[in-house]
Amino acid sequence: MTARRGLGLRLAAIPLAALMAYAATRGVAAPTPADGFERVVGLVALAGLAIAAMTAPPAWTLSGALVLSMFQSHWQLMGVSVSLDRYAMLFVIACVLVREWRHRDGRLQTQPVHWILILFGLYALGSAWIGGGLSDHQARFELIDKLGLIPFLVFFAAPFAFRTEADRRVLLGALVAIGAYLGVIAVLETTGPKALIVPHYITDPTQGIHSDRARGPFLDAGANGIALYACAVASVIAFIKWRDRRWRVVALLVAGLCLLGVVFALTRAAWLGALIASPIALAASRETRRYLLPTAA
Repeated sequence: MTARRGLGLRLAAIPLAALMAYAATRGVAAPTPADGFERVVGLVALAGLAIAAMTAPPAWTLSGALVLSMFQSHWQLMGVSVSLDRYAMLFVIACVLVREWRHRDGRLQTQPVHWILILFGLYALGSAWIGGGLSDHQARFELIDKLGLIPFLVFFAAPFAFRTEADRRVLLGALVAIGAYLGVIAVLETTGPKALIVPHYITDPTQGIHSDRARGPFLDAGANGIALYACAVASVIAFIKWRDRRWRVVALLVAGLCLLGVVFALTRAAWLGALIASPIALAASRETRRYLLPTAA
């Protein structure tokens, strides 16, 4: 493992040195010192992400990229000039796929669902190209983020990054941590004090939508409600899977906090999703059907 990390660092040395030099020139060429600082910070952070993606275990780096995705499209509001989550996700996915390809043992295989997603992505790109959407900066990011070209890649790479039970425990811990953060922010947005909310752009009513609801770092109450519900489910799984009593209590508290945040989102889509998805999921498995009536109550 140490030799592999050393090789990754040696392979990354030249492009990282070039990136650092580019960051310095971009900072010097900026119109103001503040703009230069933002550019340098963003590019240096990007270099750090590249090193982490090439040297750290993929379960950790992909989980870290998932954490960064909460601030998607809002990095400039925090003084960072590049979208760290997009680059982090692409770096991590590329490193995971290259690592799997090097094994040459047939592990990097596709399934029919992957080809369906590829065809759908090609159709969307072709449609955008014919309609002139690819020339629009905002439209390109809509394709990448909201249509889901990057999530499609994550769907393909995640089974390789989280291959073992230990890898999946890393992901589970990351989801519980995200749920704790989003739940606390939702409570602070609703009850205050809002001065404790970090980052501060969340409380800026001129940014995003739903400024009167719990919208979190997404600046959208619907997206925040869905993320809170997903983290609540992950926290319940952690409560069942974890063995340490103290951490099980933490997971249970986070689950309750997340469900409270779903309520504070004041979005019918999130409410209906939580109310409908939970009993359906419990009824789908024989092992969980006995929890259906207590959950409904």
